[in-house]
Amino acid sequence: MSGGGDLSTDRTLTVTNDSTTQKVRVSKGGTLVGARQEVNFIEGNDVTITTADNAGSNRIDVTIAASSTTKTFRHSQTWTIGGFVNVAQGDIDYINPIFVSVTAGQAVKLVSVRHRINSGTSATVKLQNNGADITGFTGISVTTTATTTDPADATLADGDMLQLVVTATSGSPQNMSFSLFFETVV
Repeated sequence: MSGGGDLSTDRTLTVTNDSTTQKVRVSKGGTLVGARQEVNFIEGNDVTITTADNAGSNRIDVTIAASSTTKTFRHSQTWTIGGFVNVAQGDIDYINPIFVSVTAGQAVKLVSVRHRINSGTSATVKLQNNGADITGFTGISVTTTATTTDPADATLADGDMLQLVVTATSGSPQNMSFSLFFETVV
């Protein structure tokens, strides 16, 4: 502003534009990122940005919203039985179980299995969850041809114990690989 002087008489005041570039300080977590004339918000995956000119409050309102989408991924766990594959007799030829970990907000399903033996005729196996047969995952014939068994999905819970059980053999099967495929939704 310019003008001033004796206020006992009328004075004319003028406003002069600031000729310098005004900058906005931008910080992230309290740490200065930079100072620029303009801030540009960029939407990312599953993020929406809306803006509104709030002239009454002399500001621009910015709303950043993240949509809650689910992501699905697959992972596997494999049992390998080296040497002869036999029906368990107590602790002899017993196949140790695996355990399932499901955290809050996740859903885990057993979706399929893939299996083969290296030699011999076949091994008949089943899967159990906490000691009970899993529907669709019983009477599985494992041969020298790699095969996928894909029955209806089985929903799993945190701490479930999955066990591969050999129920019968034919022709001295050896060196079995048996993979479980899980689908996790987060």
